[in-house]
Amino acid sequence: MSNLKRTIAAVFLGRGLMALRQLLMVPILIHAWGVEYYGNWLVLSAIPSFMAMSNLGLGSSAAAKIATRPVAQRTDNAKTFISAIAGISVVFIVLVTIIACWATFKGQELAGIPYGFWILISLLVPNFVKMASQPLQGWWNSIGKAHTGMHLTQILVGVEILLYFTIPIAGGRALAVTVSSAVWALVWALGYYVILKRRKCPLLEVVPVDIVEIKNLMGKGVGYQLSPLWQALLFQGSIVLAKALFGAPGAAVWGSLRIINRIGNQTLELVSQSCGPEFQRNASHDRLAQNRILYSKSLLISLGIAIIIAGSLFAFGGEIFNIWTQGKMVAPKEVWHVLPLSLIPFSVWWISGEYQRALNFPWFLNIVGCIAAGVSLLVAWMWAKVCDASVVAMCVGAVAFDSLMALAIIRSTADKLQVTVSQMTRDVFSVLKRACRRIRPQVQLRQ
Repeated sequence: MSNLKRTIAAVFLGRGLMALRQLLMVPILIHAWGVEYYGNWLVLSAIPSFMAMSNLGLGSSAAAKIATRPVAQRTDNAKTFISAIAGISVVFIVLVTIIACWATFKGQELAGIPYGFWILISLLVPNFVKMASQPLQGWWNSIGKAHTGMHLTQILVGVEILLYFTIPIAGGRALAVTVSSAVWALVWALGYYVILKRRKCPLLEVVPVDIVEIKNLMGKGVGYQLSPLWQALLFQGSIVLAKALFGAPGAAVWGSLRIINRIGNQTLELVSQSCGPEFQRNASHDRLAQNRILYSKSLLISLGIAIIIAGSLFAFGGEIFNIWTQGKMVAPKEVWHVLPLSLIPFSVWWISGEYQRALNFPWFLNIVGCIAAGVSLLVAWMWAKVCDASVVAMCVGAVAFDSLMALAIIRSTADKLQVTVSQMTRDVFSVLKRACRRIRPQVQLRQ
């Protein structure tokens, strides 16, 4: 099995774990803890999630830098790794200090849960371990073993999910779950270290922390942190706008429509996530021509999947929505003529954006995302006021967002691939022609 196929399998497994967690976590915890305790738990557990935003993208930036650094310069990877760990550790210490000060004034019971302070500290430990291990994925990518790094992280997440399922069912409360999860994260980190030692990973070399390197990583990392900003503006902002325009029922319908369309987006993201490590490995070996070919193939596959999903929603979206919402929500039939169209430009710009993210160029992509998100809300508002005062206006805004992103991102990606957009288009058609030539003899042979 090729590295790319192994990476695809690892990406699918990772997505499966996340889906399992999302589907089963809520009913299990509500059944075991009750609605009130579970609500308090949600408030408390949301606090450490800010750690993912407060690390200034150091882990993402370091991982991309390590993965794409030329082979001749890989002796600098240890400096990048230790500098990223130092920066993340500072964030961890600051957060622990803030939580300790908060507990001093509030007492041990936080958000209505006893031992809230210790629960928060226990929640921070797995978060810290995951962020500290993020740069290591860059090393696995650079040696063509992206799937190995992914599987190691999936072991951490898989056992963590198991603990979150079994301990509440056995009668354990939040403290037992979080402490067990923290202990497991530390055990996993020790095991990871042993594996890296046996593989003689160069990142474990003892080198001094470089303040300049931390600043460089932060310069790129902050660009990554703009991604949650435009996503919040696009997703949560559109819900707020829908409520302002059409009331709470309209917001509920639009939110449900977004979830169905988001399933198509997530399917397309599987293609980009599988190609990202290969983009990085080719870049580290200065194989630009191979990246052009891989980009053309992945773009063609992504576009083909998008057309199939969009066609399916165009034909059966209304029935799917009616069954899914148990007939309790009604969406205009025009929705299914408009919203699925957004998947086609999305398939173009997302794989193009993946190339830029993989090569550690986050700024342009995410700045354009913030601008396009704002424009899409304006387009939706204007459409609702001038043309159609229904959730169709929100669908038009969604199509506008993905179209703007495609127009901007594909041009900048072409520049980084050192080709023109017209040449990029010809490359895609060349890949399509070669694929058709391979398929034709097989079809004739079967006939």
